[in-house]
Amino acid sequence: ALSQRVYDARMLSHSTLHLIGLTGEGWLWLLLPIPLCLYYIHGGYPQHYDMLWANLYLVNVIDVVVILIAKSVFQRQRPNYQKTNTTAKFMGPDKHSFPSGHTSRAWSICWLVLLSASTSVAARTLTMMWACLVSLSRVFVGRHYLGDLCGGFAMSCLNLMIFMRIGAVSSIYDLIPQHPVDFMHAAMDTMDYAGAGLAV
Repeated sequence: ALSQRVYDARMLSHSTLHLIGLTGEGWLWLLLPIPLCLYYIHGGYPQHYDMLWANLYLVNVIDVVVILIAKSVFQRQRPNYQKTNTTAKFMGPDKHSFPSGHTSRAWSICWLVLLSASTSVAARTLTMMWACLVSLSRVFVGRHYLGDLCGGFAMSCLNLMIFMRIGAVSSIYDLIPQHPVDFMHAAMDTMDYAGAGLAV
């Protein structure tokens, strides 16, 4: 009921809210760091930015794995009070509501920016504001309940724990496995740790 009241009280248009939510899409944050890191390789900007973008990519890969596992476990249906919010376009675990992947992703990125020594106070403040807007936009467009946002925030903390366990990378080159088996082992370790975290 509270989530629906928040939905009904929205002050921005649906198109504006969808645009805000778009900035938290998983595919965007999985693709965006790649050209930026390649730009660094060709001498585009200082090394500490390469570290930031490489770690953003890593934390987003972790987020995708954790959210897919969590949604498969909880399988909460999305709100039905948004008339145009059909689940037909959602595939697999993404048709489920809990936890909010946009919230988890936005706050995972926010934690990384807050922990980075190379980011300014202004950048940290803007990132926190962006994470809040992305999270709330998902309730305003009727995609999630408020509880889904809390779950997404909790998942972002789990993402950070996994990220710290794996260890930060210093360059995009550190994300390139020397052998396919290395990648498979790393992916399996991440899924095992994420599953253990969800089971607690």
